[in-house]
Amino acid sequence: MQEESDDEGEESDDSASSVSSDDDDDDASDSSDSESETEAPSKKRKAEEEPVESTKKVKTETAVEDNGSKNLFVGNLSWNIDDEWLYREFEEFGEITRANVLTDRESGRSKGFGYVEFASSASAAAALEAKKGALIDGREANVDFSTPRDKAAPKDRAQNRAQQFGDSKNPPSDTLFCGNLSFDATEDIVGEAFGEHGTVVNVRLPTDM
Repeated sequence: MQEESDDEGEESDDSASSVSSDDDDDDASDSSDSESETEAPSKKRKAEEEPVESTKKVKTETAVEDNGSKNLFVGNLSWNIDDEWLYREFEEFGEITRANVLTDRESGRSKGFGYVEFASSASAAAALEAKKGALIDGREANVDFSTPRDKAAPKDRAQNRAQQFGDSKNPPSDTLFCGNLSFDATEDIVGEAFGEHGTVVNVRLPTDM
């Protein structure tokens, strides 16, 4: 009987040892999980604390020289922009003598561009520098100096062009070109028609033959 009791005691010790070992393993596992959980927020917090580089583009502005022009062309305008709106967009840069948006004659709808005229060229240059590429009603405005239309007479414009590009006048000619003549017209008929204005030296009617 004593032997059986000793065997049972040994089995009891083994069982207790096994349970204790299992408990130790569970404690170690819980400890490992706990450490993992404490490390995870630390990594996340580190990632959140890292600075994020800004991807916003910085507009580079270049100084605009005052070239003496008082007029600005303003393009890429939305159909909502009218004369008054255009005036308000530029009034902060100086006195404006004219601000108008061109419209279609038939529909009355904006053509998408207009002109702003300042009292001084310095104001126009300042407005160009500030407003070129700026948003007007959600669209980037195309702003540039405008060359005013030449109001000179046609003869004066021709002379100015000749001086600018070196054009020269052709020598006076004594020959006239006559178009849209009837197929029945002959050299004699044409000569008689022009003979009452002067002496006709020669008449030529080109033909396909």
